[in-house]
Amino acid sequence: MYPNRLNRLLAFIHRQRQRMNLSIDGKIQERLEFLMRLGQRQWGKQLKPHVKYDLKGKCGGQAIWPNIIRVNLPLLVNNEEDYLKNTIGHEYAHLLTDKLHGLGKTKDHGIEWKEVMWSFDLEAQRCHNYVTNLPKATATLHTNP
Repeated sequence: MYPNRLNRLLAFIHRQRQRMNLSIDGKIQERLEFLMRLGQRQWGKQLKPHVKYDLKGKCGGQAIWPNIIRVNLPLLVNNEEDYLKNTIGHEYAHLLTDKLHGLGKTKDHGIEWKEVMWSFDLEAQRCHNYVTNLPKATATLHTNP
């Protein structure tokens, strides 16, 4: 890698870390705990997902059965408030829907998933509208297990 590109990459990562005034992981865990309580109250079920910060590219988030939510860290950092509310809610709704109805028994963004989203007071949108042409960077968030 050329020195100039490396410097830009390091500066980008540094700016991302500076913007994390409160632990990003702490904010995600707080949001998930709220969604877990809502899921228990509305549907009588809850699950505690494990969060991985390894998603790259244009995909906002990904839910993997039975309890993994993959986060796109650059998109999270640049769209923090919306990402925490909508993308984390979107992915948790996928996991909860599969727990309620069985893995593979519903369409990914079908009526069952939409009902879970609505019960969380979220719009049942399939795609995000985040700017995805951010500089390519390897951002890593280290968390305690």
